[in-house]
Amino acid sequence: NFSRRAGAAAFARDVIPAAPTHSIAGLNNGTYGNASSWIGNSLNSFCGVSFGATPVTLGSVAWGRDNTGQFTDRCAGTYTLEYTTVPNPNASTPNTAWTTIGSVTYPSNGAAYSTRHVYNFTPVEATGIRLRCPGNSFTDGACIDELEAGPTIAPPTPVFKLMNTGGTMATPAIMALAATAFA
Repeated sequence: NFSRRAGAAAFARDVIPAAPTHSIAGLNNGTYGNASSWIGNSLNSFCGVSFGATPVTLGSVAWGRDNTGQFTDRCAGTYTLEYTTVPNPNASTPNTAWTTIGSVTYPSNGAAYSTRHVYNFTPVEATGIRLRCPGNSFTDGACIDELEAGPTIAPPTPVFKLMNTGGTMATPAIMALAATAFA
């Protein structure tokens, strides 16, 4: 998991002030659960992880609303994954420095969309990733419980093409197998 290696730093556009347990540090602290997650505070907020100045070969990401399965709200909407090659990216890195990998839309809140999903894509060289998230505020902001990133996960995990060409989403059984790749 590149998000947990030495020198990796979580960042976000903002965070809701009403619940201090939902912090930027919750994006890559290695602890699953609602009390260790992030929620944005503005429309189309974003969260991300810097891998430092040296690019890594990135081919998969994973995130969930609550990877323990306790909470199933705050996950509906469109998420857009981006990467950059700017050294040490952060919340102030200009929008023009980010390249879109693609988007995925979760049509509703619920158990099927709230737990950790792993997505493979054509590998890129990246110094950081950014996930644009739906909603805003304490009322409806998307919740991210760990933003994990790594190399492409070998089969049997199916490739999910985040671009408009579509693809298949990992099933829970496959996600359990893929979870070890981020350990």
